Amino acid sequence: MNTEAKSQVHEILLSRRHVIANDWYRAIAQTSFVPHSMAEVRQRLVQLTDQAMALLLTEPFERGQAEAIGASLASLHYLQPVVLGQTQEILARQLVEGLPAHQITALQPRLAELLGGVAAGFFQQARETILTEQEQIRSALITELRQGQEALRKAYDEVEDKVQERTAELCAVNESLRREITLRQQAEEALRESEEKYRHIVERANDGICIIQDTVLQYANPRLAEMWGGTVEEIIDTLFTDYVHPDELSKVLDRYQRRMAGEDVIPIYETVLRRKDGGKVYVELNAGVVTYQGKPADLVIVRDITERKQAEEEIRQRNRELSILNAIAATVSQSLDLEEVLNQALTKVLEAMEMEVGAIRLLDEERNTLDLQVHRGVDLSPEIVESISRLKLAETLLARAVATGEPLIIEDISTHPMVELIGRRDLKSLAVIPLRSRGRVLGTMEVVSLHPRQFTSEEEELLTSIGNQIGVAIHNAQLWHETKRRLQESTILLEVSQALVSILELEKLLQLIVDSALEAIAPAESGVIHLLDDATKKLYPKALAGWPSGVIGKERMCIGEGIAGCALEQGEVINVPEVNVDPRFIKLESTHQLKSLLVAPLVADGKTIGTISLNSGEIGAFTTDDERLLMTLASYAATAVKNAQLFARSEELAAVKERHRIAGEIHDGLAQNLASLSMKIDYCLGLIDRDPQATKAVLLEAKAFVQENIREIRRSIFALHPPALKELGFLAALRKYAQEFQEQNALPVHLSIVGEEVQSQLPLRYEYELFRIVQEALNNVRRHARAKNVWITLDLSALDAVSLTVMDDGLGFDGEKQEMAGPALVGGFGLESMRERAGALRGRLLVETEPGSGTKITAILPLGRGG
Repeated sequence: MNTEAKSQVHEILLSRRHVIANDWYRAIAQTSFVPHSMAEVRQRLVQLTDQAMALLLTEPFERGQAEAIGASLASLHYLQPVVLGQTQEILARQLVEGLPAHQITALQPRLAELLGGVAAGFFQQARETILTEQEQIRSALITELRQGQEALRKAYDEVEDKVQERTAELCAVNESLRREITLRQQAEEALRESEEKYRHIVERANDGICIIQDTVLQYANPRLAEMWGGTVEEIIDTLFTDYVHPDELSKVLDRYQRRMAGEDVIPIYETVLRRKDGGKVYVELNAGVVTYQGKPADLVIVRDITERKQAEEEIRQRNRELSILNAIAATVSQSLDLEEVLNQALTKVLEAMEMEVGAIRLLDEERNTLDLQVHRGVDLSPEIVESISRLKLAETLLARAVATGEPLIIEDISTHPMVELIGRRDLKSLAVIPLRSRGRVLGTMEVVSLHPRQFTSEEEELLTSIGNQIGVAIHNAQLWHETKRRLQESTILLEVSQALVSILELEKLLQLIVDSALEAIAPAESGVIHLLDDATKKLYPKALAGWPSGVIGKERMCIGEGIAGCALEQGEVINVPEVNVDPRFIKLESTHQLKSLLVAPLVADGKTIGTISLNSGEIGAFTTDDERLLMTLASYAATAVKNAQLFARSEELAAVKERHRIAGEIHDGLAQNLASLSMKIDYCLGLIDRDPQATKAVLLEAKAFVQENIREIRRSIFALHPPALKELGFLAALRKYAQEFQEQNALPVHLSIVGEEVQSQLPLRYEYELFRIVQEALNNVRRHARAKNVWITLDLSALDAVSLTVMDDGLGFDGEKQEMAGPALVGGFGLESMRERAGALRGRLLVETEPGSGTKITAILPLGRGG
């Protein structure tokens, strides 16, 4: 009881002290003659009440103070046993009246000790008071007897001298002697009454009282016989050693012999007696040497403390249970890793319960099985572990514990089929504890003893509490694992979704998806993505993961053939827990280790274009969550195929546009130049005979014109075959192109790249379009600007966009007139092409120019990767 509770109890008792004292006085007032006034007795009882209340809440309990209260009561000359009984009744009732039930329960053991101490003190003081009275009576008789004898001797000495006087004196002496005899008879009667009173007290005492002389019971009160389970007549004149438990006999006999030999032996100690029926009685002995019938004897007061011992044992057991629960709680709360939690919990339970063999299984509600997670104490071969690793719930004795949520106890399992299966007939007693959390059974824990064992109800309750603790730990670990798995799934899906907008190579993207599927879906050991060949209507592998090189790649499956073909035909996910029993499964040399298979169709624009398959070497490896995640990845794979096809078409359209642009340039430039050249040649043919010198001049002019067209053709060829972006990389290719343009056109090109040091991977399509925009812009500068310098600035520092600026110090042009004239104006086709390239990436192209002020072209392309 804590300090606050004690304070509350003390205040309640203090307010009732006079009520308790008055009830006490009314209960004992008529039981004895007391040489004190009523006020004195009441005042003394108030003091004793205060002492009892204080002692009830004192830590530690002072037994001597309790005995002092009983002695004080006896010292008031309340010596009848009924006084003690009424006192105990008043205190037992009044000291707890008005208290809450839990406080009464907490005070009961202390109240029992208080009442026992009061009784012991009362008996001791009453005995001393009676013995004192008896001694006083004996002393008075002896004194008077001696005085009479002395007077008689004097009378005899003087009888001869004074016959008459002696005769008279003799008569006086005779009269005195008669009075002495009367007094002696009265004293003897008083002594008999005192002994009767003492015997009455002893006979009605709540403690056993006996006198042992020469190891024989000379006297025993009824309470002692009741403790033994018999009658007083049965135990009188028997050896006291017959009633001591064998485990305690040597200690009790040794102390008795040393005490009777005069040694200083501790008088009060605890021991165990043996009942008539063989049971145990826990007692407290208070022994001391007295004289009985003229010889030394041992007076022993025996107090029954069995209830206290049982209470102490129950407290020790509860403390042990709490210690076990706290230890297990501390163990399972140290980690959220499920395997670590189960291993540590099982080890701790086996240690605490002192059992040798154990196992923990988790319930798979989808398969309705109990799956073995950890086991201890039995060395099992891998074959046996596999055979018992997954038990169908309906076929195992563990089902009852799962169904009821209550422990299942079997005292002998040596003949059970599972014991025969693992080959250990030395397993005896089994306890199956359901592991529960939030009203659901998550699994079972089995603990087995190699020796027959009976589980008490307290042990069953303890195992139930342990099971609940482990169940909560399992639930938390599963939530943590699920959260971690969901986070991993989200991360992988995010990476795949980002890849969809940054990677346009179909093979690379599909490989990423199948690799991500193996990473996200834990049971998967290998995977493959099949695509449908529209020409042959067969599935062929496009991306592999987890397979050795060359294992899969040659085989083809028709629609409806094999499990993948069926998934393609049905357009639904197929989860096969055991492929070897599925007639649709196509057995190949490379697939003999497969046990379970999960296949999802790839659907794009309502059309099934392929499948993604995951394999595992474990039977029933894939769950509905795995199906859901694979369907998501399948949709990403279908989107990748669709995007790749769209990209291929867009590149094809871009190529067609590029051919049209080049055709226009050839038509507007080269074709017209060649037509002009042809006309000059015809002119020379007509002039050569008449004026050779003029003809030569025209031919020289034509030669220069031809050389210029050759340079133009070379520039066009260079534009059609830019440095390979894949081989050099975007920035290196851009620098090389700027350098070559500068050398071929004798036009300084100033290239500046901002944010190169923080550049993240730029999507390939962005690199391609930016490079083409630079080409178009420089081509316009070369043809039309007559510039002396060109500045190219590429800014990669922003997270959400990339910008490209190409500026020259050439002639410039009237932007408004160019817009009105349309692409036919000089440079129009180039600007239009650049706008289309920027627009294809959701960007925009800005043109800033004025006649004589040069031209500035800025392309801004959003990336969609910021924030």
